[in-house]
Amino acid sequence: MLDINDLMNQIICGDALEVMRGMPDKSIDLCVTDFPYGIDGGRGGTSKERGKGEYGKLYFEDTREYVRTVCLQVLQECRRIAMGVILTPGSKNLDLYPQADSFGCFYQPAAVGLQHWGMMDAQPILYYGRYDLAGIMPMPCSYQLTEKPSCDYHPCSKPINAWKKLVNRCPVDGIVLDPMCGVGTTAVAAKQLGRKFIGIEISEEYCAIARQRLAQEELF
Repeated sequence: MLDINDLMNQIICGDALEVMRGMPDKSIDLCVTDFPYGIDGGRGGTSKERGKGEYGKLYFEDTREYVRTVCLQVLQECRRIAMGVILTPGSKNLDLYPQADSFGCFYQPAAVGLQHWGMMDAQPILYYGRYDLAGIMPMPCSYQLTEKPSCDYHPCSKPINAWKKLVNRCPVDGIVLDPMCGVGTTAVAAKQLGRKFIGIEISEEYCAIARQRLAQEELF
């Protein structure tokens, strides 16, 4: 069994399932992660410019079978090792995920993605576990999102201020885990908020970028 203290404030290059299966039950306060989605569907100008299609071919399969065989297993491990889980799974395969304890979304009024019935102007946020509200003003489960991605070196990088709203659910002295951390936006948000973090990423290239971001005094 892995010692969580040995993993603290590190970006680990490896397979998320293999690493998490070595972690003790409920050893993490909050897991905040963004599963691969919308990669194969990213055919617009911005998506092409950011290389979404190539990213999907290299690392992930944007299919329902991939969600069943990989993403749901990762979520299961997240729920085992973490007190709470916040997940953005995308809308394409939302029906495959287990019922959440709370539900929210990132509302994107300037979204340009198209669905069969209109604009794709919201992305779901699933909350698993319980958040202790005793003596605390309840936070919203949904947020308006007009912010750009935080890093140009990853086709699916998340906006830092939006991500800080999610990471801020972690206790001040708690540990935040992202098992699919990409270029480390969750870890950057945790560091800026004074939380401890653990990131896991299968790509050596993205691990290097995440470590570089965290090492810089002014995080980009």
